[in-house]
Amino acid sequence: MTRTRAILIVLGACLFIARDAAAQNFVELRPSPSPVAGITPVPPTGTTMNGLVAKAAPGNLYSFIASTGSVSGCLFLFNSTTVPSTGAVTFGNASGNVPLAPIPVGANSITSFDAAPGPPSVFSVGITIGYSSTCGGTFTQSATASIAAWVQ
Repeated sequence: MTRTRAILIVLGACLFIARDAAAQNFVELRPSPSPVAGITPVPPTGTTMNGLVAKAAPGNLYSFIASTGSVSGCLFLFNSTTVPSTGAVTFGNASGNVPLAPIPVGANSITSFDAAPGPPSVFSVGITIGYSSTCGGTFTQSATASIAAWVQ
């Protein structure tokens, strides 16, 4: 006897239904509402900020979005649980005051990052996104951005 299977996936509603046509069994799978199991949205902590601690523990960064005010600059991704103070930085992937990469952002603009459908960015200490009025080897805090992120 041949078994056929039907699978319905609705990504926008996060509903997954699998059907074993021979046995007429339906199984509905929904993502868990638990933040441990799913992706957690981290909203901005204010209308403007110099950075966002998206997760104060090891985790995965799936996406973020930032809008800037009148000051252009760079977003810095830190493997840290705090927004570093203004000062010199050396790029790499170590923890603390070491940004992974500068992401240039123009004044009065919106920039976003989305890891889908690929794997997320992995952070071993914490996930912090800082906004700087300078790009390059100096992180200069600039409280002129609004940042939100989605982490696990």
